[in-house]
Amino acid sequence: MIEFDLLDIPARKTLQELSRKKPELDVLSLESMLKFLRTAYEMHNTIYGVLEKYGLSKGKFTALIIMYSEGQAGMNPSEIAEKAGVSRAAITGLLSRLERDGLIERQNDLHDGRMTTVRLSSKGVKLMDKVLPIHFLHSAEVMSELSEQNHIQLEILLQKMKEGIFLANEKDW
Repeated sequence: MIEFDLLDIPARKTLQELSRKKPELDVLSLESMLKFLRTAYEMHNTIYGVLEKYGLSKGKFTALIIMYSEGQAGMNPSEIAEKAGVSRAAITGLLSRLERDGLIERQNDLHDGRMTTVRLSSKGVKLMDKVLPIHFLHSAEVMSELSEQNHIQLEILLQKMKEGIFLANEKDW
């Protein structure tokens, strides 16, 4: 069995050997997907590498930006979990760490003691006011080599990839 990870994308020769065993394998498509995944992996690492300088993991940043977007009205933990795409159990631990760091505040609901509202603390707001411009400037820099036409083409290609995901998920593998 041939094994590889994103740091070691298989060469075309390896993919062609696989295609001899499985003739319906589209080497060009597989090569493109692997290059796309590698680029996404590198983008992820560079973007979250900057955030780590401010003590923010991907999970912490995701939860904080969700709450920052909602303003000071606050949200319940299950809403945050849903928007972050994680389980309630995962968000509970994450919120505990954010509270320990002084970045959020929890408040029991006045009408239903079982419910909790979570919002950014003043320290959390200050951190996001500092980090978000840096994050957005850095993210824009990552994409700075693309022309306006490249951005349009990328949108089209990403949409086609989404359609491919849908088709692949429809098959009974």
